[in-house]
Amino acid sequence: MLTVNASSRARISRYQQPGNEKRMLALLGGDLDAWLSARPETAREFMRVYPANWLTTNPVGKKS
Repeated sequence: MLTVNASSRARISRYQQPGNEKRMLALLGGDLDAWLSARPETAREFMRVYPANWLTTNPVGKKS
């Protein structure tokens, strides 16, 4: 599972405690096979930040 820093995303910051690193799943744009065979220095180019209005969030209950 690939994740990226999401501290600047307003919705994400509401769902975690202050001070904790905010992470979200990385969304890969393009051809998955091309990403899997890409050199490490170019693999990051496949990761895209999507506009917030393209994504949905749902709160998860707290652990008991």
